[in-house]
Amino acid sequence: MILRKVYSFAVFILLLFSFQTHSEICFRTFFDKDIIFVSLDFELKYGEHITAPIGKGKFISPKCNWKNAELLETHWPKEADLLNPDGSKSEYKGYLGKFSILCKLRINDLSQPVLYDLFYVKCNENSCIPCDKSGELNLNNGLTQEEINSYTQKDSFSQNIFLILFFSFLGGVILNFMPCVFPIISIKIFSLIKSSALSKIKIRKQSLAFALGSIFTILLLGVILLTIKSSFPDISWGFFMQNSVCVFLLLIIFLFSALHFWDVYSFHLPLLGKVKYTSKNTYLTCFFSGILAAITSSSCAGPFSGIALSAALLYDNMIQSISVFLLLGFGLAFPFLLISIFPNFIKHFPKPGNWLNMFKKLMGFAMLFSCLWPVSILLSQLSHSQIIRLLATIIAMACVLWLTKHINKKYIKYSLVLILLILSFDSIKLIINKDFQDSNAIEWQEYSDEIFNNSLKNHTPIFLNFTASWCMNCQFNHRIFADKELIHEFQKSKITAIKCDLSKKNNKLTKLLKSYNTAAIPLYVFYNGKDSKFKVLPSILTKSIVMKYIKGE
Repeated sequence: MILRKVYSFAVFILLLFSFQTHSEICFRTFFDKDIIFVSLDFELKYGEHITAPIGKGKFISPKCNWKNAELLETHWPKEADLLNPDGSKSEYKGYLGKFSILCKLRINDLSQPVLYDLFYVKCNENSCIPCDKSGELNLNNGLTQEEINSYTQKDSFSQNIFLILFFSFLGGVILNFMPCVFPIISIKIFSLIKSSALSKIKIRKQSLAFALGSIFTILLLGVILLTIKSSFPDISWGFFMQNSVCVFLLLIIFLFSALHFWDVYSFHLPLLGKVKYTSKNTYLTCFFSGILAAITSSSCAGPFSGIALSAALLYDNMIQSISVFLLLGFGLAFPFLLISIFPNFIKHFPKPGNWLNMFKKLMGFAMLFSCLWPVSILLSQLSHSQIIRLLATIIAMACVLWLTKHINKKYIKYSLVLILLILSFDSIKLIINKDFQDSNAIEWQEYSDEIFNNSLKNHTPIFLNFTASWCMNCQFNHRIFADKELIHEFQKSKITAIKCDLSKKNNKLTKLLKSYNTAAIPLYVFYNGKDSKFKVLPSILTKSIVMKYIKGE
């Protein structure tokens, strides 16, 4: 009897230890042919740590023996500084909380299982506990290829820093030929051709000013990105393109550049003054042109630069990351750095003439073509009504710029510029306005006979919205449905909101439209849920009109 109790207690202790070990570490694998990746995922309690394979105590870092497999690589996570009980910095380095160790293995015999025997020491403030875990690997049980890449890229980047820096420089050079950057670069070079009569010193200064503008901007963007990365580790290059305001401003830059190339307006410093090439402001203009080139190039990652930028974001060493951005900036500024060193180089270009004006106009079309890219991004970020209002604002801004060229009176020009600024701020306010951003707060359901009939049967209020993307009045009315008060009323009344989208040909919806004795949209039909009777709302809506029909007033 006593032996049975002792045996039961021993089994209980073993099961308890097994449970604790299992909750503390798990094995995840990825199997491809005879190569297997094994992730040892640790999860320690608060106050516990495991020592790293560097520094004092490295001999008790986790060690795993493999049977029927050869260890090819081990990828360790970034270690942390451990603290003594009194809070001072310890000589030990290790891991806290959740961390993973990735092992790359080659299986010797595919017909046999892979066995492991893991030994590690888990420590806290008071003691260290040796732990041992053995078993058989379960192949293909959770580790993904993306996770493998995130483990291994950091190590490979650290081992190839000079190659990464070369890629960064080469990628920066290639950025000069990207569609949104090439027009700015080429026009600036040809402006130097026009000024080839100037002294070598002035040509060098202009080229250096442009180069410094590019390098400074890329470096500044890199520092900002790395600073944000400390709080948001998953951030990536071009993250600002996720912000509609930034995309809109980039669209404005592209459009204004095109208009500038077509001589619709002339950008000078100061804004409305004329600047001669002998003026000191010329160098400032070159500097801002470099900034413009860098900003437009930062919205994309070309060949080689994508690899380098990924490395910069994965580096834990700030100096290495900054070096990548610095080399990228030097690559972007490389043509102008060459001109600053060899100013006579521009004399080998064809002499200025009518062809240069034609080329400038052609680059304007290239910049206009580049506008399609930010527009396509905005289409996925904003509602149709927002897009229409933004495009209308952009057209109005272009008209204002055109007027500034054809009006000589300064006070009128300044008034037009003020209008331009107001239009810009109004557009930005439109984008960041949460009421507009949340334009889908009313959960519109696509029309189906089942949804419609069930709502009628259950005496649920129904709001039919016959709309289409090509219908201007529909998009104008759509802003009403973003109003918070109206959204609340829809939710409070439990209205089934049904969208009847006629953007594409739909015979069923066309017949339904005709059943309400009309063939035109927009059409808004409201069923109050009490019976099968309905009311047709006016084609141009206001919030008060919709509220009136919903409340039955």
